[in-house]
Amino acid sequence: MGKNRMKTGGRDVTSYDTFLLDLDGTVYWGKEEIPEAVTFVKTLKEKGLRYLFVTNNSTRTKETVADQLSGFGIPCTPDDVLTTSMATASYIKAQKKDARVLYIGEQGLKQAIEHAGLIYDEEHPDFVAFGMDRQITYEKYAKACLAVRSGATFISTNPDVALPNEHGLVPGMVH
Repeated sequence: MGKNRMKTGGRDVTSYDTFLLDLDGTVYWGKEEIPEAVTFVKTLKEKGLRYLFVTNNSTRTKETVADQLSGFGIPCTPDDVLTTSMATASYIKAQKKDARVLYIGEQGLKQAIEHAGLIYDEEHPDFVAFGMDRQITYEKYAKACLAVRSGATFISTNPDVALPNEHGLVPGMVH
């Protein structure tokens, strides 16, 4: 292997045109970066290779994620980030352009639903979008349950029951 070459799985990384990079537990653990990952991303940037950061953590906005990565010295803008909240909102919009959505989650899901032009509706939603919510209550569960029983389509942003952070694995989605 040459001095300026990086290999992965026996292939020179320059043979790939785009890299999808997971975040939680891969690029960082909670608030702590993984140094080897930071070095890898910087090398991709130096070589002019494209990358997109993907995360199944629905709580955060793409701007928050980009700020954290930039704080680690990783070249990143919000356009370099795709969250499950964004994917969920995009999927719902593709199913029904003017969908009414009851979402259970945090700022990341709220922003994604709003940016997609979807309508928040607790009374008669077409969809229930369920993301991680660290302030979950019985009332929120009840609203979601009643909406689904009335015909709303249930969508979970991700199935993970554990989330890696700087303390180890903590509870993730509960559904």
